Amino acid sequence: MTRNHEDSALLDRRAFLKKMAIVISGGTALGTLGLTPSFATGFPEKSSNPSPAKSASLNLKPDRKLIYVAIDALHPKYLELDTADSPGGRDGTSDTLFHAWKRRWPGSKTFMISGKEWVAEMFRESGAASGVDMIVTGSSRPSYLPPPKREPFADPFSDSDGRCDPESGNLGLWDREALKAEGWRNHFRPSQVMNRLYCGQHSLLTLQMERFPSHFPHDSWIVDSALSVFKNEKPDMAYILLAQCDDGGHCIGSGWDVSEFVAAPSPPIYPANCAENPEYLLVSKRNPLIYREAALDVIRDVDIQFGRLMQGLDDQGILDTAAVILLSDHSAENHIYTRDFMSTDIMGVLQKHRLAAGDDIYAFSVSSYGVLYFRDDKGKVPEAAAALKNHKALNPQTGGNALGG
Repeated sequence: MTRNHEDSALLDRRAFLKKMAIVISGGTALGTLGLTPSFATGFPEKSSNPSPAKSASLNLKPDRKLIYVAIDALHPKYLELDTADSPGGRDGTSDTLFHAWKRRWPGSKTFMISGKEWVAEMFRESGAASGVDMIVTGSSRPSYLPPPKREPFADPFSDSDGRCDPESGNLGLWDREALKAEGWRNHFRPSQVMNRLYCGQHSLLTLQMERFPSHFPHDSWIVDSALSVFKNEKPDMAYILLAQCDDGGHCIGSGWDVSEFVAAPSPPIYPANCAENPEYLLVSKRNPLIYREAALDVIRDVDIQFGRLMQGLDDQGILDTAAVILLSDHSAENHIYTRDFMSTDIMGVLQKHRLAAGDDIYAFSVSSYGVLYFRDDKGKVPEAAAALKNHKALNPQTGGNALGG
């Protein structure tokens, strides 16, 4: 993923593998570790609940470090496993990786840094009971860390051709064909307006995420900050959540499926002194607003920043005495392009079935991921789920109606 970028500082792949213990699957990672590492890294073996006398003889600090690196997002189920690899904790209480680590090494220091602010705040709300000694986000950080800088997603600072490669706009409020087909009343309904403004690589969503880097920090800031914390605080266990891949998927699009992309109906207009590039022409068959080059620029930068993280840990001598576990969870699917937003208006469907009224439901949906928050009458949830699953909407690719999901 480094076609446009050469980084001589990145670790050689073979040397990197020698210094890391990478477990690709989250379930496999936890099954192997038992939450108390026992694979070939010199970590002590997992044991059942030790007696008080035996616990007193345990080392207060580990000989080696454990570092989790989560790319994309964090599945909370990872953190609900106890030391027997089973859901739930002792006596039915919540038990996290941090709790398990602290029981084994009570004198050690744990650290979490997250590009997803809300994930970190869930642990902060629990205070000392979370098992995390130090939590860092873009808006809550020690004084020696600078604030995150504003940086585009489609054209990150590492993008050498950012001025030349194209990005889409949004559908726009003044799409004449849509306005004619829908009539002005439907076209300017609030939910319709918001959907149009939030669709596309130059949408309000992208602008909002880029305007508030403290809430949506790029991976480059997370990497720099994590390395600085290791240098200053010397934590024994760390969880580093890199969110840029997920953020970029929401606002820029997904480019992993090579077969999805074809030549654009019309070539983009190149800025002055920019050469034509065949790869700049590739747009999604599902949504011609999405240029593949912009989506890949997000991922290239993720690749570069992960390499910088590993190189920085190696420079500090940490990889010689640490196990690094790489986690990931989901990817993203690009929206199917349509001028008819109303057929997929979630709130409209619920109102039609008399399952939403006033402000009793809050809808959050800016991409292919969506959430409905029921404030009061949670008994409506099963009915609402059934209504959405049974709702039919026109598929613009096939011309037929498709059930919801």
